[in-house]
Amino acid sequence: MSIGKKKVRRQSRSASRKNILNASTKFVIVEAYKTARVNMMFALAACNSKLVTFTSCNAAEGKSTTAINMAIAFAQMGKRILLIDADMRKPCVHALLKLNNTTGLSSVLGQFSSIEECVTCQAMENLDVLTAGPIPPNPAELLASPAMEELINAAENVYDYILIDSPPINVVGDALILGRMSGGLGFIIHEGYTSHNDIAKAIQATEIADVKILGFIKVGCTPRDGKYYKRYNKYGKYGKSYGYGYGYYGYGESSAKQSEQQADAKKG
Repeated sequence: MSIGKKKVRRQSRSASRKNILNASTKFVIVEAYKTARVNMMFALAACNSKLVTFTSCNAAEGKSTTAINMAIAFAQMGKRILLIDADMRKPCVHALLKLNNTTGLSSVLGQFSSIEECVTCQAMENLDVLTAGPIPPNPAELLASPAMEELINAAENVYDYILIDSPPINVVGDALILGRMSGGLGFIIHEGYTSHNDIAKAIQATEIADVKILGFIKVGCTPRDGKYYKRYNKYGKYGKSYGYGYGYYGYGESSAKQSEQQADAKKG
């Protein structure tokens, strides 16, 4: 059954900033991100990778906000994390985190600046951020260049995990390029907005490009929406669907830490 797209009012950036994890974020939301973090760690350990690329089917589905929050959740473990804004067409990570975007990923890939000059160190505790930088005329070509591979290889020697925010997969193919360089894709799907046709089209694109899907993160959830959640189970062979914002996953603090230790042990 296909769920038609509903009109969703786009959030302003000031409203989106309120959705970034902070000290006042509701407990159930924090715990849900911890659950997604644990499962993502296991998925990355299974493919012997420390790098995940986040994407969505369409624009305005909460992809960048979720990528930032996942990076924060990883950093809260005490690991050294790098978040890269690779959406060089419509970047917004710098705006959501209130960072300077004068230079960034495009500057590094264009060989105008070094990565050390462009990375914002300790944007939050344990979290470094490489913003997108000035919008280039050829984003896909830059992402597919040897310079991008060199950047990732260098980052892997420094960071415990690298999270990449990429453009929507049904709009441009940038996420597929990055997906092949990373362990796979983390898909953001928005309840009441992302349709089954959207997901089917995205999955078909990953199959053609031979890019692995690590899992789905469902955002904009309504509490205990069992029927909607079950509708996504048909995509289960590509990974779990993790909704955020509600505390019905059964992960307490101790069990989450234990699972993370097991994932680290498996990766090591």
